[in-house]
Amino acid sequence: MQARESDNNSPFFKGVEKFKTSAFRDHAISKKHVKCNATLLARQEKPGTSEADRAYDSITQSEKERVLKLINSAHAIAKNNRPFKDFVWLVELQAKNGADLGTSYRSHVQCANFCKYISEAARQEIISWLHDAHFFSIMVDGSTNTSIREVELLYIRAAKEGIVRVFLVACKVIDKPNTESIKQAILEALNDELHMSEDAFYDHIVGFAADGAAVNFGVRNGLAKRFVDRATWAIAVHCVAHRAELAIKDQTKDIAYQKKCDELLLGLYLYYHNSSLTRSGLLNARKVLGTPRRIPTRIGGTRWVQHTHRAVDNILQIYPALCAHLAAVVSDPTASVTSRGKANGFVKLLRSRRMVLWLHFIFDVTAVMQRYSTAMQKQHCLLSEVGEHLAATLAVLENYKTNFGPSLSKLLKGSSPETFTFCDVNIEGNADHFETDRQVALVSLIGHLNDRFRDLEKPVVKSLSILDVNTWPLNDKPALPSFGNDDITVLCGHFEVPLTKLPGQPVIVESVLSDWESIKPLVVLAAERQLKHSQSVNSLCLWQEMWRKCGSEYRNFLTLVDLVFSLQAHSAEVERGFSLYKLVHSDIRNGLVPKTVTDLMRIRLHTPEVKVFDPKSAYELWRADVVRGRRTSVSPYGPRKRKTVSELVSAMEVELPDSDSDSEEPVSGSESGED
Repeated sequence: MQARESDNNSPFFKGVEKFKTSAFRDHAISKKHVKCNATLLARQEKPGTSEADRAYDSITQSEKERVLKLINSAHAIAKNNRPFKDFVWLVELQAKNGADLGTSYRSHVQCANFCKYISEAARQEIISWLHDAHFFSIMVDGSTNTSIREVELLYIRAAKEGIVRVFLVACKVIDKPNTESIKQAILEALNDELHMSEDAFYDHIVGFAADGAAVNFGVRNGLAKRFVDRATWAIAVHCVAHRAELAIKDQTKDIAYQKKCDELLLGLYLYYHNSSLTRSGLLNARKVLGTPRRIPTRIGGTRWVQHTHRAVDNILQIYPALCAHLAAVVSDPTASVTSRGKANGFVKLLRSRRMVLWLHFIFDVTAVMQRYSTAMQKQHCLLSEVGEHLAATLAVLENYKTNFGPSLSKLLKGSSPETFTFCDVNIEGNADHFETDRQVALVSLIGHLNDRFRDLEKPVVKSLSILDVNTWPLNDKPALPSFGNDDITVLCGHFEVPLTKLPGQPVIVESVLSDWESIKPLVVLAAERQLKHSQSVNSLCLWQEMWRKCGSEYRNFLTLVDLVFSLQAHSAEVERGFSLYKLVHSDIRNGLVPKTVTDLMRIRLHTPEVKVFDPKSAYELWRADVVRGRRTSVSPYGPRKRKTVSELVSAMEVELPDSDSDSEEPVSGSESGED
């Protein structure tokens, strides 16, 4: 019989014509044969009874508790964006306070190792959840990190039984940010992190969302074009929140006075941001006049309309303090000529009637756009709800053509053409061309919004709104039986391929329409119950209720609901991901590799808070991922404590034999009479 790990050139492997009994005996006691026998016996033993498993189980309960505490500490470090080296002093502090943490696994290297297993546990939970979700959309965006490398963030959105979840897949560093490189990075990340093959990706993808960069939505070679060419049913969405910002930017180009207002807001921010002297003067003026604790903020930097709204609001809140301080700087002979010149220009603009009216007008318009942008940036925002929110926004802007907004109405209510004041500050000049500019600005903004959202008129996108119960004719009972039938037919025709290719239980497309007609009365009853307690229907919660109550009965139609809920409307989630990325991969931690950054971001996004985090799953992964058992009681590597002279002498006295002994041990075999 040949040993598996014997030398390939030995006679035991090649075979010989003559053998001696002694050769078999020698082989039976050879090290290689004994090792191979032990390996074979270990493989034949039941799980949990092998020597390796017994080595794992040799860790006592107290040692396990120590490691669990260390994993908890590592989780707290990652959750609060602290460096791995903070783990050392945190553990030392806990030990000082009486916690039993042992002497092993207390270095910053082990902290990074623990974080790897915490992230791995979260990743396995994500894979488990996505396994039963049949459809998904992806979001991607790129940026340059502090190491001047191109980084792509990839997120995935899926719905299961009406529950929508969004997960970080990975952050990938690429050499060249072109379409092919980004596509390969996406496919590699899905395969490495979620074990999703390229064929599975194209079978189940239903949506793609990104900003409007050419690499994403290029007509000939963009990412969206490549994905849709192979998965023809997938819907590529240019982020609806970004589109609103771009519409505002387009409107700014059409109004010359809007550019002047933006220059004023940016100039005030820089004037008080770059000089501690001017900021101190503004703070003192603010204390004297009792205005709110605000300072001018930046209007540029990002396109989010919330920043513009906040910048205008801050100026209006501290308007009297701004005017008083700028006037004081103008009349101060000790101030520099440059500072006095800037202050004089600012105060003239701030006290002009046209600028004050325009600031209030912009405040009203940005308030409307901010509500739309905020709703569109929510994590669980549905593509089916975009049309409703956009229609409400356009209706308010149309109303502003004939009626002033709340802020502007309040300003004009207590003013007259002769005396015009704001916050007890006399306003000078006239408001020539204000009304003309206001009308042009509203018409321009409405036009650009309609142009940017023209794709919402596509039949399949328009049909998605059928799942927004707020658009249903709940008060028109006779219209309900035929309501939405055409839209369901359009959706079934567009998504027929992914619906019928589901593994296990493919959707019967012909049964979707009958399920729709049967489930409508139940949906109406659930909507009426919600309207008793709120002004609108929460469509997401309503369809989750339908899944719980009649998921098996109307599975064909409700699977279509999950597909629609898997569609992504924006890429704001990736923008938030880059905000987190900058906290993790900061200037002082720019040596972190992409895999470690992904682990830390996953811990931040997809693990519970510190006080409720359970480290057991991460502990099991940590314990099992070794060749031999963990040794939690071994002292850490490092210099050992030297023995003192007295300790060495005591040890020598113990080892020396007694000189009064009556007999001596034989030195060699010949002296003891052995042959």
